[in-house]
Amino acid sequence: MNDARIMGAICFARGDDLAPDPSGAAVALRRAGFEVTMMPERFRPYLAEPDDYFMEASKAGTQHAIKNEISAIVGRYQGDCWECGPILSDHVPFDGLFARAEQEERSAMKKQPQIRVSPEGVTEEGKVTAQSRIVEGVPISGSNYDELLREAVRVALRMDMDPAHDDWDDLYERIGRLIAAYIESPEGKGEDTCILMKRLAACVSDVIPMAIRKGLVPYTPSRKE
Repeated sequence: MNDARIMGAICFARGDDLAPDPSGAAVALRRAGFEVTMMPERFRPYLAEPDDYFMEASKAGTQHAIKNEISAIVGRYQGDCWECGPILSDHVPFDGLFARAEQEERSAMKKQPQIRVSPEGVTEEGKVTAQSRIVEGVPISGSNYDELLREAVRVALRMDMDPAHDDWDDLYERIGRLIAAYIESPEGKGEDTCILMKRLAACVSDVIPMAIRKGLVPYTPSRKE
């Protein structure tokens, strides 16, 4: 029998002595094979504590094992897996958690003219929908804005310091636009500079395969290894 898909609801609470890093946790969860859904920023006005943050992470497994794995990962980023259980294939992220926000959003949408969307995710007016939006030429799936940082790393790896090549300035400016776009994204806006730099460093490890990294720097196994 195949393991059911298990979803963990995760909360990051800010406080005087707390500086959680939801995006850092999302990167770590995705690297561990989880499907991660970040809380849409439109729900923030409905939070009891506006600085708190929620996300959902899911993958196949047993409830006990998945909860322990999520808790171990998000705990490093000051997050808490407060609920965990099996979900159906048609699960809607954050369903019911923001019931008031969802009800008001539906009411507002009924008052707006409907625009038909093509199967490719582009409206008849040529605008990219939220499901397939493009930011600085980078496709963003869901709330995975870290892809902007990964693209900045890829651009940096293409830079040639030889003054005989004249594309250095263009690539440098491209990196600046990508990072600026990330800083203005829902994941980056208002975050501490140190946290942003840690995310960029984590994305470097995402882009460069382990086999290549071992050839560049001494490899130190983790304690678990």
